[in-house]
Amino acid sequence: MRPHADKYPFSSKKFFIKFLEPPRSVFSPIDLLTSLASLVGQPLPKEDGENAIDVLLGKSQTCRKAIVWEGIAGLAVRAGEWKYITPLKGNAEHRGKRTDNSPQPKLYHLTADRAENHNLAEQHLEKVTDLAVMIEAIIGGSA
Repeated sequence: MRPHADKYPFSSKKFFIKFLEPPRSVFSPIDLLTSLASLVGQPLPKEDGENAIDVLLGKSQTCRKAIVWEGIAGLAVRAGEWKYITPLKGNAEHRGKRTDNSPQPKLYHLTADRAENHNLAEQHLEKVTDLAVMIEAIIGGSA
């Protein structure tokens, strides 16, 4: 697996050049089926994916507003240049197994801190609140 795969989510050689720098647009593999169907003019039933063919072809920098995922560290959201990881609410046995398992919120500015070494949550409380609200809105309050 490539390092920082969550920041460089697409590894096709044809499109790899587009993703050598952190993408300005949030793209998810779930968007791939919808995008390719659009490219070949095939209709699809309503899917979770969004049509990102213009991003893949380099014609646009805009795709999703955000993407949310869940892992051992809890819920996280990538929105633009920001990544927010919710405080770990789950099993205490998971704390400390990875650096991002913490009872404290984590906020990273991915353009300035690609390696996610500097937690900016305390300096940007408003951004933490905005992204926490965004997670709740996206998942429907089931967190």
